[in-house]
Amino acid sequence: MRLLYSFIIGYLWVFFIIGNVNAESPKPFVPSEIKKVTLDVNTMYQQMDGFGASDCWRFQFVGKNWPLEKREKIADLLFSQELDERGNPKGIGLSVWRFNIGAGSMEQGSGSNISDEWRRTECFLNADGSYNWTKQEGQLWFMMAAKKRGVERLLGFTNSPPVYYTKNGKAYSPGGYQLNLKQGYIARFAEFLTTVCQHFKEVGLPLDYLSPVNEPQWDWKAGKDSTTSQEGSPASNADIAELTRNLSSGLAQKNLSTQVVVGEAGSIAYLYSNSDVKRGTQVEDFLILLLLITLEIFQMCIKSSADIAILPFGLSPD
Repeated sequence: MRLLYSFIIGYLWVFFIIGNVNAESPKPFVPSEIKKVTLDVNTMYQQMDGFGASDCWRFQFVGKNWPLEKREKIADLLFSQELDERGNPKGIGLSVWRFNIGAGSMEQGSGSNISDEWRRTECFLNADGSYNWTKQEGQLWFMMAAKKRGVERLLGFTNSPPVYYTKNGKAYSPGGYQLNLKQGYIARFAEFLTTVCQHFKEVGLPLDYLSPVNEPQWDWKAGKDSTTSQEGSPASNADIAELTRNLSSGLAQKNLSTQVVVGEAGSIAYLYSNSDVKRGTQVEDFLILLLLITLEIFQMCIKSSADIAILPFGLSPD
């Protein structure tokens, strides 16, 4: 029986191959006309701020546990702009490196309900509100390696607020479209992020950019088995606006030059489309936010110099 089965499968396979061979071959492409393309290096249509990559989700283990020789080799492949003795590049010369500011699911272990331990992260923040800067050791090693090799810009980003601040005590959403934060905790989340930025500056790793919300259009909730694959949180545009205002003032108070990156959309369509009423048309909404923050700063300047009271600007939570 097994021999007959093998014969039938083999016959069908040969028939499939012969059938494809005998099938009509596609006709070669013949251009209707020859077009000339000219590259003008003096004409600029778009300026790219950088070419980068993220340390999610492997570098927390690789940077902490792999032999130093292998870590140095990986860092060269990622960040080096040098040439070897044969004139070949030692690496791809990334100019931006993204550091994942973890939420604390790693400390929760299997209780985090994040099934993939590679997609859990430690958190600098402790439950009592103190900070442990020895956390995320592996990621920090690679960020220092990036800086050492001349990477021009460092960006910190989050997938979820710290688990001590979230509604469900987890690094994923309990459901809904809003940021997974306890009521009234946006200011605390902003303080956490600005404190991280301040610490990085003090140790010689100043963050050029801070992205406080990552792909907020996805729901980032657990499945039917009550588990999920990684840290994540949704957020409405109103959430992001309020968080950005808090970050703006917090960074200024700490005298940090870190710039806030908003609108890291889950899909490019969310930047201009109203397909999600609470989380779409981000370009339009955040241009308005930029204007409002600029006016707030202007008011602060006037108030500090003339000591006059001016009503604050702000976006409606709806």
